[in-house]
Amino acid sequence: MQKRTILVVDDEILLLDAITFYLTMEFKNYNILSFSQSEETLDYLDNNKVDIIILDVYLNSENGFDLYKKIKSRSKTVGIVYFSSSLEKTLYKTAFNLGADGFIYKTFNNKIELIDCINTVLTNGKYFKETMKDMKKGIQVKPIQKLTYTEKIIYSKLKEGKSVDLISSECFISIETVRNHRKSIYKKL
Repeated sequence: MQKRTILVVDDEILLLDAITFYLTMEFKNYNILSFSQSEETLDYLDNNKVDIIILDVYLNSENGFDLYKKIKSRSKTVGIVYFSSSLEKTLYKTAFNLGADGFIYKTFNNKIELIDCINTVLTNGKYFKETMKDMKKGIQVKPIQKLTYTEKIIYSKLKEGKSVDLISSECFISIETVRNHRKSIYKKL
């Protein structure tokens, strides 16, 4: 029996390595592969079956939405989950309208969310966070809710007294990204 395959496509190498390592530990009976360039991903798809792709919205070589169309032209059955640190409403809507199987934040609350998402998509389900559904509906938020999902996670970790380095490690994002979110939080509160 052939192993199922999960690809992670992101141009942020540290994040790519961290996610790949984590998935390798969690999905021991799967092939877990990672690519930082869209061309590598497409070359691999030309000769191999892939079950799910965790795809960054913003890649250096091209955007994830254009890559989605190329991937689907090669493999109609592959599940695609967008992976983004941005909460722009247009990104969610574009992913949803393209027919993506999920949309999660790069700074998900815990690693279990990533596993839940993958398991949901692998069983032909769709995975979209409740907060994203609220965004889609255009729900007005109170001032304290103006923090993005990512900022809320970082804020809660800062309140726990965790260091920027530890938050970076737990959320699979760079230290500089944590610092930028921290600055944004301070401006909003």
